[in-house]
Amino acid sequence: MKERKASQMVEELFDTWYPCVVRYAASLIGSTDRAEDIVQESFFALYRALRLGKVVVSPKAWTATVVRRLVYQERSKAGAFDSDIELNALMHEPVAPADDDPFAQDDVRRLLDVLTGREKEVVLLRLASLRYREIAERLGIQTGTIGPLLVRALRKLRIAADRPSGRLEGPREYRRDAGKTLH
Repeated sequence: MKERKASQMVEELFDTWYPCVVRYAASLIGSTDRAEDIVQESFFALYRALRLGKVVVSPKAWTATVVRRLVYQERSKAGAFDSDIELNALMHEPVAPADDDPFAQDDVRRLLDVLTGREKEVVLLRLASLRYREIAERLGIQTGTIGPLLVRALRKLRIAADRPSGRLEGPREYRRDAGKTLH
């Protein structure tokens, strides 16, 4: 994308989206000053991505995701990640605060409902940019179980997303569809 067009897109988004995403980041990190820094970093990352030609379909959701990653990376490095409190927040917070996001919150929650509790924990912690080792430590499980849990969870999510109802009918349906190649 040309520099001028990328700059214009980021400026327009910044004018409308910045206060909302700062509140979101502040709720995650507990500091408005640090939240502002993180949000500014996310807008700069968006600008860089657009300049490199990346297609960003939903800039609001994209910046919210970058903010979430930056917050959790910072908190993880600082050792400030209280697994019980943070995991509970991850399980109940919206995936992206964008009001006009085409993939509605109800759809995300409905899809996550097909996962077991452990699969949901692993998926949400991985989405928060934690490494397998960090996830295993927080959940008190072996590092080697993280990959298979993620694979099984992603398979279930893909199958459920293809269903008109968005639900698996039960364990048999999952097992029956699990052998199919998913792309």
